Amino acid sequence: MGKKKPKPILDIINNATIRVTVPDKTDVINPVKFPVPGIHTERAETGVAMVGKRKALYVKLHLRGGY
Repeated sequence: MGKKKPKPILDIINNATIRVTVPDKTDVINPVKFPVPGIHTERAETGVAMVGKRKALYVKLHLRGGY
């Protein structure tokens, strides 16, 4: 018998289910500046989200198009 062909990684990722919990409380910080022409950050919030059973950084940016 021949070898069994492995399942492509994209098929495995496509069918994955990950539980993500967005934080109820976030802290407003100074707007994050990044070098993208035409986009300005109005407000930036950070918090701690849960991805599965692990903690992860949660960043929410309110962006506005440039002029």
